[in-house]
Amino acid sequence: MVNATSSTSNRVDIGNATTSDDVKVVSVSNDAPAVFPFGNTTVTWTVKDGAGNTASVTQLIQVVDRTPPKLVMPSDIVVNATAFETPITIGQATASGIMDQSPKITNNATSLFHFGKTIIKWTAVDRFGNTNTLAQTITVLACGKSYSDYNLVMGTSGNDILTGSIVSNLIIGLEGDDIIRSGPAGDCIIAGNGDNIIFGGAGNDIIIAANGNNIIKGGTGNAQIYVGNGTNIIEGGSDRDTCYLGEPSKDTVVNCQSKRH
Repeated sequence: MVNATSSTSNRVDIGNATTSDDVKVVSVSNDAPAVFPFGNTTVTWTVKDGAGNTASVTQLIQVVDRTPPKLVMPSDIVVNATAFETPITIGQATASGIMDQSPKITNNATSLFHFGKTIIKWTAVDRFGNTNTLAQTITVLACGKSYSDYNLVMGTSGNDILTGSIVSNLIIGLEGDDIIRSGPAGDCIIAGNGDNIIFGGAGNDIIIAANGNNIIKGGTGNAQIYVGNGTNIIEGGSDRDTCYLGEPSKDTVVNCQSKRH
């Protein structure tokens, strides 16, 4: 039994037959091909002595597939969170085997990802039971930083009042109509769906508002303001602000030095 390297052209060392006879053996031959296909091949060995007597035996050559499929992974991903649980398109792995060109591919990914690192395991299984498992890393940052770099201010699914402390805060609003006030050190604010009221602070805030009718007022720092779909009212602060609009035709924007869609 040998492991296949090809579906049709496998080189196999079939060995040598040994013989004995009362009369001198004059020839030993076989009908083996130069290369073997996948599966079973019967090789017939024939021996002939000096008296013209012949005898034949057979040898079974089995070419099997025991090689794990080749698994080509999607790239590792680093993204900024857009919500407490961020939807991410992780890509698709591909796989191929020596005999099975379309192994089954599975992974243990969820559709939403929390802050930090998530390891996704991709597994390819061919029809012979050979497997290969590789990992993909998904990293979700909070406004370009690790979530552990911030003081966490966490909202609920109801209507919350959330206020940042004097250090850099990660302020997360979930569902509900929230009132959010940034602290003075530059905060990462991720508001959930709802009609939120958000006040920037003295630092360079990044404000991410989801879908809803939001009212956002920038502070005295350089703010980046992102809004989703809805009718939003945005007033930039006294410094230079950049506003990213989901539906520009519905939004009212003043004091945003840069507007992007």
